[in-house]
Amino acid sequence: MKNVRTTRLARAATAALLTLGAAFGLAAPSAQAVEGGVIIAAGWGTGMAQVWEATPDGAAYRCSGSVVGPIKVLTAAHCFTPGVPYDDYFVVVGHTAKGEGRRIRIGNVNKHRDLAVASLKSDLSDDPNVRHINVTTTIEPALGQYGAVQGWGRTCLTCTGSPFLKEARVRIVDYGTDLVGGPAYRVYGSLKNGILREGDSGGAMMWQGTQVGVVSSDGGPNDRDHAYISMFDDAAERFLKDMHVPVNTAW
Repeated sequence: MKNVRTTRLARAATAALLTLGAAFGLAAPSAQAVEGGVIIAAGWGTGMAQVWEATPDGAAYRCSGSVVGPIKVLTAAHCFTPGVPYDDYFVVVGHTAKGEGRRIRIGNVNKHRDLAVASLKSDLSDDPNVRHINVTTTIEPALGQYGAVQGWGRTCLTCTGSPFLKEARVRIVDYGTDLVGGPAYRVYGSLKNGILREGDSGGAMMWQGTQVGVVSSDGGPNDRDHAYISMFDDAAERFLKDMHVPVNTAW
């Protein structure tokens, strides 16, 4: 596994040097939604999480995430605005309709590159409406394979966010860097299988039933069919374990 990871990270570093300016620049947008793809039937039982911010104008949806521990939600670090207290944020879990589900305040957020672990103020261990998402670092998809990403983001470049959870089936085509320079999968989406758009940031990329990455950014206005998924390298694995996220085990 270490040899695979070393080779992968070397390719990611090379890709970063070649594509960072073109793919991101200074205005690289975060990936915040699914265009095309399929709608997940409305109901309880999802392990995906909605990250919201309480603002003076009312609650505002920010990002997707995943329930990866009894009091842990994994999402993207850039979903949290610098200077905004973490207790202004909350998650909505358990239901596939945007804004519906169990609402839980966030107590604290820890970040590593573009990964963030939000610690919740209530325990979800025994909630029958919340699916447990398992994080793995011991297996990872190869180039050419497909991952599944779910989110509540925009359904086109200029559309509003989806009121229901949607799923995109994305193909891993290369390695690159995420929004803050960490190692990432570069994935391709299509209208048939789904394209990641504004609102999907923080969502889980699932492969073989476990989470193998976190949605970070899309490819920008000149590369609308690609997105970047933060990978779980050795440093990310240590971070997740330090944050008491169950890794390579069920919870």
